[in-house]
Amino acid sequence: MHHDADAWWYTATAADQRGKESEPVHSTYAEAIAGATEFLLAHALPGRQSPA
Repeated sequence: MHHDADAWWYTATAADQRGKESEPVHSTYAEAIAGATEFLLAHALPGRQSPA
């Protein structure tokens, strides 16, 4: 997680080796965590995804 005076953002590398740095648009830490979680779940290895 990263933070500056105005926003939170994240940098993540998923199990499939895809990486992403979000734009600094999240107003709270929790929103940035939710965005990172969504990205990581979307790029989990086949057969390793959590049930919905």
